[in-house]
Amino acid sequence: MQVFIDEAGDDGQIEGKASPRYTLGIIALPISSSTSTLKKLEDEFNSKCQKQFGYKIKPELKWRSMKDDARQLVTKDILKQNDFSMMVIYAEKFSQKSGWNKASINERQFRTYMLRSMLWLLCSNFNLNQHNSPSINIEFDKELADSFTSPINKE
Repeated sequence: MQVFIDEAGDDGQIEGKASPRYTLGIIALPISSSTSTLKKLEDEFNSKCQKQFGYKIKPELKWRSMKDDARQLVTKDILKQNDFSMMVIYAEKFSQKSGWNKASINERQFRTYMLRSMLWLLCSNFNLNQHNSPSINIEFDKELADSFTSPINKE
Protein backbone atom coordinates (compact mmCIF):
# COMPACT_ATOMS: atom_id res chain seq x y z
CA MET A 1 0.00 0.00 0.00
CA GLN A 2 1.23 3.50 -0.85
CA VAL A 3 0.46 6.09 1.82
CA PHE A 4 0.90 9.85 1.57
CA ILE A 5 0.92 11.90 4.80
CA ASP A 6 0.48 15.66 5.14
CA GLU A 7 -0.43 18.09 7.89
CA ALA A 8 -2.16 21.40 8.44
CA GLY A 9 -1.41 23.70 11.35
CA ASP A 10 1.65 23.40 13.53
CA ASP A 11 2.67 21.42 16.59
CA GLY A 12 3.29 24.47 18.78
CA GLN A 13 1.95 24.31 22.31
CA ILE A 14 1.99 28.00 23.30
CA GLU A 15 -1.42 29.60 22.98
CA GLY A 16 -1.34 32.82 20.96
CA LYS A 17 1.91 31.84 19.22
CA ALA A 18 0.83 28.54 17.67
CA SER A 19 -2.07 27.53 15.45
CA PRO A 20 -5.13 26.55 17.48
CA ARG A 21 -5.62 23.36 15.46
CA TYR A 22 -3.45 20.58 14.11
CA THR A 23 -4.58 18.13 11.43
CA LEU A 24 -2.76 15.09 10.13
CA GLY A 25 -4.16 13.31 7.09
CA ILE A 26 -3.35 10.33 4.91
CA ILE A 27 -4.35 9.04 1.52
CA ALA A 28 -3.78 5.30 0.98
CA LEU A 29 -3.96 3.42 -2.29
CA PRO A 30 -2.52 0.31 -3.89
CA ILE A 31 1.16 0.73 -4.80
CA SER A 32 0.57 -0.68 -8.27
CA SER A 33 -1.85 2.09 -9.24
CA SER A 34 -0.77 4.99 -7.00
CA THR A 35 0.89 7.11 -9.71
CA SER A 36 -1.87 6.66 -12.27
CA THR A 37 -4.64 7.19 -9.69
CA LEU A 38 -3.11 10.44 -8.43
CA LYS A 39 -2.53 11.69 -11.98
CA LYS A 40 -6.14 10.84 -12.87
CA LEU A 41 -7.43 12.73 -9.80
CA GLU A 42 -5.27 15.77 -10.55
CA ASP A 43 -6.37 15.84 -14.21
CA GLU A 44 -10.04 15.43 -13.25
CA PHE A 45 -9.85 18.17 -10.63
CA ASN A 46 -8.13 20.63 -12.98
CA SER A 47 -10.55 19.83 -15.78
CA LYS A 48 -13.54 20.50 -13.49
CA CYS A 49 -11.94 23.70 -12.13
CA GLN A 50 -11.27 24.92 -15.66
CA LYS A 51 -14.86 24.21 -16.80
CA GLN A 52 -16.64 25.50 -13.68
CA PHE A 53 -14.42 28.36 -12.52
CA GLY A 54 -12.15 29.23 -15.46
CA TYR A 55 -8.85 28.42 -13.75
CA LYS A 56 -6.57 25.50 -12.88
CA ILE A 57 -4.90 24.74 -9.54
CA LYS A 58 -1.14 24.63 -9.09
CA PRO A 59 0.43 21.13 -8.83
CA GLU A 60 0.28 20.99 -5.03
CA LEU A 61 -3.14 21.65 -3.56
CA LYS A 62 -2.99 24.02 -0.61
CA TRP A 63 -6.32 24.25 1.17
CA ARG A 64 -5.61 27.72 2.56
CA SER A 65 -4.93 29.10 -0.93
CA MET A 66 -8.02 27.57 -2.56
CA LYS A 67 -11.21 29.51 -3.07
CA ASP A 68 -14.42 28.20 -1.49
CA ASP A 69 -15.73 26.89 -4.81
CA ALA A 70 -12.59 24.79 -5.36
CA ARG A 71 -12.73 23.52 -1.77
CA GLN A 72 -16.32 22.46 -2.32
CA LEU A 73 -15.34 20.67 -5.53
CA VAL A 74 -12.61 18.74 -3.70
CA THR A 75 -14.87 17.62 -0.86
CA LYS A 76 -17.95 16.83 -2.96
CA ASP A 77 -16.42 15.28 -6.07
CA ILE A 78 -12.80 14.31 -5.61
CA LEU A 79 -12.41 12.96 -2.05
CA LYS A 80 -15.47 10.71 -2.21
CA GLN A 81 -14.05 8.51 -4.97
CA ASN A 82 -13.32 4.85 -4.31
CA ASP A 83 -9.86 4.77 -5.92
CA PHE A 84 -8.23 5.52 -2.58
CA SER A 85 -8.89 5.61 1.16
CA MET A 86 -8.30 8.57 3.39
CA MET A 87 -8.15 9.25 7.09
CA VAL A 88 -7.76 12.47 9.08
CA ILE A 89 -7.06 13.12 12.75
CA TYR A 90 -7.55 16.54 14.26
CA ALA A 91 -6.64 18.26 17.53
CA GLU A 92 -8.05 21.48 19.01
CA LYS A 93 -4.87 22.24 20.96
CA PHE A 94 -6.14 24.97 23.27
CA SER A 95 -9.78 24.07 23.74
CA GLN A 96 -10.96 23.35 27.29
CA LYS A 97 -13.17 20.55 25.93
CA SER A 98 -10.42 18.75 24.02
CA GLY A 99 -8.11 18.41 27.01
CA TRP A 100 -4.96 19.14 25.00
CA ASN A 101 -4.33 22.33 26.97
CA LYS A 102 -3.80 20.21 30.12
CA ALA A 103 -1.55 17.60 28.47
CA SER A 104 1.74 19.29 29.50
CA ILE A 105 3.67 18.02 26.50
CA ASN A 106 6.16 19.68 24.21
CA GLU A 107 5.98 19.97 20.43
CA ARG A 108 7.99 16.82 19.77
CA GLN A 109 5.85 14.74 22.14
CA PHE A 110 2.68 16.13 20.57
CA ARG A 111 3.91 15.41 17.04
CA THR A 112 5.02 11.89 18.02
CA TYR A 113 1.65 11.20 19.66
CA MET A 114 -0.27 12.39 16.60
CA LEU A 115 1.92 10.37 14.24
CA ARG A 116 1.71 7.25 16.41
CA SER A 117 -2.08 7.62 16.51
CA MET A 118 -2.28 8.00 12.74
CA LEU A 119 -0.05 4.97 12.11
CA TRP A 120 -2.08 2.89 14.56
CA LEU A 121 -5.32 3.86 12.80
CA LEU A 122 -3.76 3.15 9.43
CA CYS A 123 -2.63 -0.34 10.41
CA SER A 124 -5.83 -1.22 12.26
CA ASN A 125 -8.25 0.02 9.59
CA PHE A 126 -6.66 -0.96 6.31
CA ASN A 127 -6.40 -4.61 5.43
CA LEU A 128 -3.05 -4.92 3.69
CA ASN A 129 -4.20 -8.10 1.96
CA GLN A 130 -7.09 -6.17 0.43
CA HIS A 131 -4.54 -4.02 -1.39
CA ASN A 132 -2.46 -7.06 -2.45
CA SER A 133 0.51 -5.66 -0.58
CA PRO A 134 2.25 -7.06 2.48
CA SER A 135 3.84 -3.69 3.30
CA ILE A 136 3.15 0.00 3.66
CA ASN A 137 5.25 2.53 1.76
CA ILE A 138 4.93 5.92 3.48
CA GLU A 139 5.70 9.17 1.72
CA PHE A 140 5.71 12.49 3.56
CA ASP A 141 5.41 16.01 2.33
CA LYS A 142 9.02 17.22 2.03
CA GLU A 143 8.68 19.63 4.94
CA LEU A 144 7.38 16.86 7.19
CA ALA A 145 10.01 14.26 6.35
CA ASP A 146 12.74 15.60 8.63
CA SER A 147 10.46 16.31 11.57
CA PHE A 148 8.86 12.84 11.43
CA THR A 149 12.00 10.80 10.69
CA SER A 150 13.10 10.52 14.32
CA PRO A 151 9.67 9.58 15.76
CA ILE A 152 9.11 6.99 13.02
CA ASN A 153 12.51 5.38 13.56
CA LYS A 154 11.81 5.15 17.29
CA GLU A 155 8.36 3.63 16.67
